[in-house]
Amino acid sequence: MIKIIIDLFSLLTPSQRKRFYLLQILVILMVLLQIAGVASIVPFMALIADLNQLQQDTFIAQVYAASGLNSESQFVFWLGLSVLIMLFLASIISMYTTWKISIFANKVGVEISDRLYTYYLKQDWLFHVSGSSAQLTKQIATESLRVNQGILLPFMHLNANVVFVIFMSISIFIFDPTVATVGFIVFALSYYFIFKLVNLTLLKNGR
Repeated sequence: MIKIIIDLFSLLTPSQRKRFYLLQILVILMVLLQIAGVASIVPFMALIADLNQLQQDTFIAQVYAASGLNSESQFVFWLGLSVLIMLFLASIISMYTTWKISIFANKVGVEISDRLYTYYLKQDWLFHVSGSSAQLTKQIATESLRVNQGILLPFMHLNANVVFVIFMSISIFIFDPTVATVGFIVFALSYYFIFKLVNLTLLKNGR
């Protein structure tokens, strides 16, 4: 799988690689906003459960004092509105990033088809006589589409999810290393056993 991705990446033009790298910046921005949106819910819900935090020596109390608001209810309202705006922005960026990923993958697939078509047109007469035009058409119309839908597009979505998992894991580890370590071990073992079970079932059915 890794070799296929490396071979596919080597087929990209400099312009396509540049667009890919720019898309990674957008993916990282999406991930950071998603994490910020999730992280903003925790202090807000904790404050709703205990408004006495505003009278204690806590970070949320310092924010309340710096806001200049005289009413705790007003502070809770504006804090909740800020959380909603953060979640809304995270959702908008996430949808936009997903759309750009789909556009990039499909555009690269079309460009690969165009390059393959141009390559076939530049071949000599003997190349077309000795081969099948139906086979060439299949390579352009069908196989290029399979590369796009079966490899490139899933890889782009996988790449975005991997970046999200890495940043989320780092954030959880910074917040609580013990919970992060235990969670990582549990999920890793669960994934391993599920993978082995599914793999054995597929091998058995394949035989």
